[in-house]
Amino acid sequence: MAYALNRLTRTQAERTPHVVMDPDKGYIEIAGRSLPENSLGFFEPIKDWVDTYEREMKNVPLKVRILLEYFNTSSSKHLLDLLKKFEKITRGGGNVDITWYYYPEDDEMIDSGMEFQALLDCKVNLKVYSGDKCMETYPE
Repeated sequence: MAYALNRLTRTQAERTPHVVMDPDKGYIEIAGRSLPENSLGFFEPIKDWVDTYEREMKNVPLKVRILLEYFNTSSSKHLLDLLKKFEKITRGGGNVDITWYYYPEDDEMIDSGMEFQALLDCKVNLKVYSGDKCMETYPE
């Protein structure tokens, strides 16, 4: 089923993560390094997409997969804002399945996932990353 909300993609670059936001598949993936020079400019369209999802599609299940190697302080704030939007959707009866992936022995990303988990009133799954894709069923 096609929705009015369009697919949003960002190609991974040296300082920004790969982003796929696909309303038809009910899927969001953010992966890579997040050190954008203009973090507001990078994250604002992503947060706007989630706001539109909440208004138009919150009854459609959404899978969120995050796998970051590193993120800076400004990205951390935007990631928390984004996760709080998912929390709001969940509190409003939406079905958002969030998984925070981390590489084995990456204590920094494990700790970050746990910190986000502690700040939210919704479930954030923490899972060791062991493959090429965060979501096995998502095609390129």
